[in-house]
Amino acid sequence: MLFTTSVSLHSRWPVENSCPTIVTRVVRVITKVKKENIISKSITYRNFKDIDHSEFSSDISEFKQESDDIDTYVELFEDEMKRLVDKHAPEQEKMQICRNPKPWFNQRIHHLKRSLRKSERLWKKYQNPKDHEIFKNDLSKYHLELKVEKQRTLSQKGLEFKGDSWKMYSFVADLASSKSENPMPSVEN
Repeated sequence: MLFTTSVSLHSRWPVENSCPTIVTRVVRVITKVKKENIISKSITYRNFKDIDHSEFSSDISEFKQESDDIDTYVELFEDEMKRLVDKHAPEQEKMQICRNPKPWFNQRIHHLKRSLRKSERLWKKYQNPKDHEIFKNDLSKYHLELKVEKQRTLSQKGLEFKGDSWKMYSFVADLASSKSENPMPSVEN
């Protein structure tokens, strides 16, 4: 993990008529944390859902290439198709964040999350109170199942240590994202 910190100290000295012992100090700490286990990669894709089908089919129907050689005809056809696809569904690029999978995120949790997002999209699209109730039920079911699975997985992991307090301490420190070392400076005599 990479930590960078910026600290600034602001002081406001007392006004002449106030008590001379009161000094107000404000400390502002800005910390930026970069986690090493998060990787982002670039993905290129085409959005075929937004193609105007009538315009696309008319462009395809306008394609007329005459050639005696089959290899030349196939090459011309592929070039024309690529040009049309680039015109109607151009390549787009987006960044995808890849994280290490959590041990409690299994197929059941994944299925519940997908159904939750589906009910959320339906509710947002139609603004129906019935869809909102379905969304709220799916949300509570998802959070409950996630909590139970997380507790089960972490309990199982804790039982694997079998009395080894140092491993348990390291495990809890990793969960809390805290350092296992003492952050205080060493004593010098």
